[in-house]
Amino acid sequence: MKITDLDLRQAGTVERIEKRCFSAPWTMQNILDTLQNGHSIFLAAVLSDGQVSESADGTGLVGYISADTVCQTAYINNVAVDIPFRRTGVGKALISALEQRAREVGCTEITLEVRSKNLSAKALYQKCGYKKCGERKNYYRNPADNAEIMTKKL
Repeated sequence: MKITDLDLRQAGTVERIEKRCFSAPWTMQNILDTLQNGHSIFLAAVLSDGQVSESADGTGLVGYISADTVCQTAYINNVAVDIPFRRTGVGKALISALEQRAREVGCTEITLEVRSKNLSAKALYQKCGYKKCGERKNYYRNPADNAEIMTKKL
């Protein structure tokens, strides 16, 4: 597996993974806007050539991460790993690559919001060194949930 910049041609696969992973998935327009806004980092986890057929749609893309960079802070928008590839190190590799890229563009911290009931995502972020620093009550819908705000200094 390798981590690369997300290519515009991969947007359809991102949209399909969004729909499989989230109750309120990003639209194709959200994905395209983020890819083209000039201040985002959008990375893809892609299987190596011999493994491409193992991905759900044969493209090899099995996960992605996006963040907006503003005033030395990277704000993670989405992290998603297609269901068959969870707990295989893809999420951790994406987060690590994002942190490196954020450092390269001058960011000194990363922040994110995660559903308070998403224990597996919170465990991954904690394992990567993120700490809870706040909460937004009733932030999410479908289903209703609070958002935990987590940050990490780079």
